[in-house]
Amino acid sequence: MAHSDPSLRIIAELSVEKIKAGSRSKTPSSTITSSLSQSQEEDDLIRHWVTDCVGNHSSCGRGRSRDDYVPSRLVHIGACGSMWTLHLASRGEILSHKYISLSYRWGSYQQLKLTTENLDQFRSENHISSLPKTFRDLFYVARLLSVDYIWIDSLCIIQDSVADWEFESRQMRSVYANSYCTVAASWGSDPTSGLYQHRSLQPALRCAFIKTNWESLQNADLDTLRVFPFDGWNQTLCTHPLHSRGWALQERYLSARVLYFTRDQILWECDKHRLCQLFPYDAPEVYTNAGRHRPRLSSFIGRDSPDQQIAMSTELHTAWHDIVRLYSQAKLTKVSDKFVALDGLVKLFAQLSGDTYIAGLWLSTLWEDLLWCTYGWDNLQRYSEYVAPTWSWASVNGPVWYSGYFENTVYPTQLSSYQIQTSSKLPGSKGTWIYDFLELRGYAPSFVVDAPYKWETVDEELQTICTIDVGKKHLMSATVFFLLLRLSPHPNSQHYTGEGIALVHAENSTEEFVRVGRFSIEKESEKHLNRFGMLRTAAGDVIVDPSVEKRTFKII
Repeated sequence: MAHSDPSLRIIAELSVEKIKAGSRSKTPSSTITSSLSQSQEEDDLIRHWVTDCVGNHSSCGRGRSRDDYVPSRLVHIGACGSMWTLHLASRGEILSHKYISLSYRWGSYQQLKLTTENLDQFRSENHISSLPKTFRDLFYVARLLSVDYIWIDSLCIIQDSVADWEFESRQMRSVYANSYCTVAASWGSDPTSGLYQHRSLQPALRCAFIKTNWESLQNADLDTLRVFPFDGWNQTLCTHPLHSRGWALQERYLSARVLYFTRDQILWECDKHRLCQLFPYDAPEVYTNAGRHRPRLSSFIGRDSPDQQIAMSTELHTAWHDIVRLYSQAKLTKVSDKFVALDGLVKLFAQLSGDTYIAGLWLSTLWEDLLWCTYGWDNLQRYSEYVAPTWSWASVNGPVWYSGYFENTVYPTQLSSYQIQTSSKLPGSKGTWIYDFLELRGYAPSFVVDAPYKWETVDEELQTICTIDVGKKHLMSATVFFLLLRLSPHPNSQHYTGEGIALVHAENSTEEFVRVGRFSIEKESEKHLNRFGMLRTAAGDVIVDPSVEKRTFKII
């Protein structure tokens, strides 16, 4: 549809769907009520989504929530609705009332925070009117849902206590998993923005109806079509400030129910549905999921005896890679939060798989996890302070991706040992220098890199291509070792594709190595196999050549 205002022209993928007679979703809202910021229509819809989920979705939150869990502190709304107090949970207390939690951006706003000095003041009555707008709006949502308690990190964690921050930051899985509903201030850059605003759905996001002239018997149900943005639900969400924040990722995925207040419309997500004001009751799959985003983690929760597993399923591990991919694109104010802000999800995946977590990787899928790859490496760098070992994706300040899975894969390298002393440094703590390493035993041919272009094609004859983790100037004239981690049969031929990691000696060391990149062998022949310590048997199988002398690489 053309629009007279050229500023509203867009390039977008659109989906066309026929309208079936009697379909509840055939008349989505083509406009969003905007005459009042807190309209009765919005209130009714919010209540409907939450109560319908709580009353009818038995699987939502299953496997995550606990009836006996109470956060250490909660904000209690006074009976008059204009005052609040800080409620401290007593040992063994069972909260008879539910609570809602807030996901938001702090931004640069110097907001009211709980400290050791004002703890007693917070426990006395305080005026809600003194709080920033996002917090005040959250109180309104709480009363709308008949909820008397609220959890907000700045008001419930003692911000000038390292010990309290350490303890409470490790409770995020429980806090969000047990929340009656999480409210996400998606569009706000800080707590002054609020949840409610004069909300009007942009023309590019509205649902258009097209009347056709198709009157044949075969197309009798195609007399009216609706047109809407492809993947519109996700695109609406991901373009808002909150969802570029690292902490917000686990707050979303750990919650059983989330209300997202975006610039354009209110979105709803639970373990069963993704809805919005445009499609309030029955949203098309191509609008809410579109095949581009993995299902919520609820699809893995509640399965029989997950703790008895000793390895991740391929499906669950793919979900982990998706989370790492999204998380690596997000921003953190403090780099020391890199692992802490993911701790709740780590605990959930450990419960679901029974696997061992090692600095962003999992023991049973170590070879796949080591094969992360950066993109846009010219603008990337490793952190100036120690955050993670070089073999972990968390050591790089930027986005990463993975190449996927292959069947009948050969793994020529062995794990000799590893050491993980800790996976985080707490802000404000003195701590000690962390020393994490992997010892991998295998065969690794070496190359001397003497020109920048060779980092794209290291060996012309063998077609060995390497992607560098960060800028490559410091690696000129370096001896680089290529440790092959897996050799996978190509799905469309009898040839194999090899992948591994590129290593150089650590500074001032002949015994330790650091990772500098990921490589792949794009063409496989007997020469390729021999160069990487492999051979083909008479039966056609590819195995490790037992005559090749292997060495141990201690990677830090």
